[in-house]
Amino acid sequence: MELLIFCPFVIFFGLFLILIIGVIIYGLRRREVRAQRWRLFASQTGLIFEPGGIGKEMRVSGNYRGHRVVLDTFSHHTGYSRGSHNYPYTRINIEITNRTNIELKIQEKKLLFLPKNTLEIGDEQIDKRFTISGQSSEVASGIFADPNLRQRILQARSFNVEVQGPQLVFSRPSIETNLDYLVFLLDLMCDLANYIG
Repeated sequence: MELLIFCPFVIFFGLFLILIIGVIIYGLRRREVRAQRWRLFASQTGLIFEPGGIGKEMRVSGNYRGHRVVLDTFSHHTGYSRGSHNYPYTRINIEITNRTNIELKIQEKKLLFLPKNTLEIGDEQIDKRFTISGQSSEVASGIFADPNLRQRILQARSFNVEVQGPQLVFSRPSIETNLDYLVFLLDLMCDLANYIG
């Protein structure tokens, strides 16, 4: 009789252990794929790949087209208690001079989120897709008046960028590993940094 009670417990524990091991292997494999792609991205752009380790995140950094650049990830925590989640984001930080202390944020529109100082620039396609906030619409209008910048920003998936003092920061949900898209984003961010100054 004790064997019959013990047997389902062993089966349940074995299945649970297999599930945990599978999740760990899956996570390690995804990290390995990201490391391979980010290493290749670093070598193609002349940047340095830093593999990270215990307590230190993987990143790519260095100088690119005259700008100090860091590509890394961060987690965005949402919710409280049982309904809380951590979502991974890809982030690109570029140092800028920002001599005029520009405040600017360009984000994909969210129905429930409307920051103060929201700007419209008079471009229907841009105003429909993005929420733009800052102290002056002149800078935002200037960015989208450049046909090259405008077209590439519209091509970008989930484009969220903010000037944070001496930093131009791009972020998007999920961890980006597409090599061509990472190069596209880096070039776009450097062109934005050159425009902003």
